Amino acid sequence: MSYIDEIIEAYYKKYNEANNILTATLSYVVEPNENQLSQIKNYLAKKYNKETVEITMIEQPELIGGFVLKVGDIEEDNSIRGRLNRLEKKLTWR
Repeated sequence: MSYIDEIIEAYYKKYNEANNILTATLSYVVEPNENQLSQIKNYLAKKYNKETVEITMIEQPELIGGFVLKVGDIEEDNSIRGRLNRLEKKLTWR
């Protein structure tokens, strides 16, 4: 029983691979409407050459605005907080 979580995770991973399903996580401040969510799914489906995209949505007010999209180890940060962090790094680097 101590391995049940790993077994379930491995099963879902194999199932998604076999059925050409991509899983992603979308962190947001304001929940996207259906049109925006559809555009995000289409973008991911084309980028990763998948038929189906399943998105787990997480509300994160600390992002200030925008969103963060994660697929596996790849993260696309389009949030205000991320932009401020990148600007801070650029300014302190000089």
